[in-house]
Amino acid sequence: MTFPEVDVPLTAPSLLALSAGAIAENPSLLGSSDGCSISSKGGRPCLPLEASTSVFDALRQRWSDVPLPTINSLHVLEDFADGDRLPLDDLNLSHAAITDTLLARLVKTNETRLISLDLTDTQGLAGPEFN
Repeated sequence: MTFPEVDVPLTAPSLLALSAGAIAENPSLLGSSDGCSISSKGGRPCLPLEASTSVFDALRQRWSDVPLPTINSLHVLEDFADGDRLPLDDLNLSHAAITDTLLARLVKTNETRLISLDLTDTQGLAGPEFN
């Protein structure tokens, strides 16, 4: 018995992409030690570079449709200003709205490993509620 159709291999997202998506859906996991950490620093998760970058990208993608960030989204991004816990080598902030203070902290904390920085159409935020 022959089948004329060609088999199409099944594809699925990687475990890393699934995990990053789950953390992006529940960013409070970054501030706790509820199973998403490989190690912890002060009870807060420490992720390896690849995982940290994947989580950052998932969070950024989730918030890319929001015209202005919320205080909560900026707070979650502040977690990435701790380069020992959540290191980044690719900092894509294109079309983001971010405070100058947070931008400076993200760049400074990752300065030794930063390979790429994209600030295309990035908007600066000012005001007492953001700084």
